Amino acid sequence: MPSGEYEVAYVGVDGIVDTTGDIGAESWFAAAPDTSPSIAPIFSGEGYEVAFQGSNHNLWTVDNEGDINDHDLGMLAGTSPSVTEVQGGGDEVAFQANTGSLWSVSSNNAVYNYNLGMLAGTSPSITGFAGSSNYQIAFQANTGSLWTVGKSDGSGEFNYQLGMMAGTSPSIIDDPGNGNNYEIAFQANTGILWEAFTADSGGVNTPSVWRRAPARPSRRNREHEPGAYISCGPGSLARVCTLVPAQHLPSLRKTARTGRIVI
Repeated sequence: MPSGEYEVAYVGVDGIVDTTGDIGAESWFAAAPDTSPSIAPIFSGEGYEVAFQGSNHNLWTVDNEGDINDHDLGMLAGTSPSVTEVQGGGDEVAFQANTGSLWSVSSNNAVYNYNLGMLAGTSPSITGFAGSSNYQIAFQANTGSLWTVGKSDGSGEFNYQLGMMAGTSPSIIDDPGNGNNYEIAFQANTGILWEAFTADSGGVNTPSVWRRAPARPSRRNREHEPGAYISCGPGSLARVCTLVPAQHLPSLRKTARTGRIVI
């Protein structure tokens, strides 16, 4: 949270959504089986909002300021929502509806159906952007491909044409200090960890991809040594390009984002 405090949301062994951290501990309501809550700060105060699938399979949100909402929006069984703070006040929640489509709802109960099908058993991930009221959602489409979509005007809709492992979900985060750029981590259908991101090139956010090779066990301490990365620049999203040693990643990645290297 902006103040440096933290709060954690989880489902306890009794099936109840609980929160604990610097603000305090609280027990809320029962969650649907095989689901997880999502938590985000509240811009308007020193607090948080939690989104989860209730035991009635509806989307619920609660916060430490006393707001409790059963949004009466059905979620697909076995999926979890994702919540993010939105600059200027409020939060936005992304979730898979019981129709299999991606939906979002804001703190002021503005609901949007993107009419984009998601793979059953997967969950979306949403991020806001510092200094902007925009947000971006990443999800596995019902085709098995990684997709992103922006604020409810449909901006930023993009099919990466990168296959994801069935039953897995991506994770997206904003890239601080770089406008509306973002990064996504996901498991490809090969079982390998991949990263997708946007790179500023001539004022346009251009999607690009890194792929992480499997880590090798260390003989010294049995921990994992850094793997290598495979870089695919703008315009070659589904192509295996150049193997880059991990120690060279930061400088090369920065160069790729500025558009000076196109592989």
